[in-house]
Amino acid sequence: MEGGDKAADRFIGIAAEGDNVVLVGLSSYFLAASLTRMLPVRGIELMAVAVDGRKRVRAVLPAQSAWNKEVDKIRSEVYVAVLAKYLEEASEWLYTKEDIV
Repeated sequence: MEGGDKAADRFIGIAAEGDNVVLVGLSSYFLAASLTRMLPVRGIELMAVAVDGRKRVRAVLPAQSAWNKEVDKIRSEVYVAVLAKYLEEASEWLYTKEDIV
């Protein structure tokens, strides 16, 4: 699963060190929701980074309404239309799910 490992490494970098809070949130969500299943050998590592990323997002945007405002700022960008479903899922994961996944 070389491609999966490369994707995981990129998402780890963004979740751990990214400056854009929306990208940090999305990357953390993808690590938790998809890549832990795709790469079970790295599951603990990936989940730990995802949870830390979620904490980073919630430190900057403590309420889901703040996340939604941040997403609204970029809604006019074309790529956001492609990511709309994932932005919604990430929002739910970041703010309404207290369990890990």
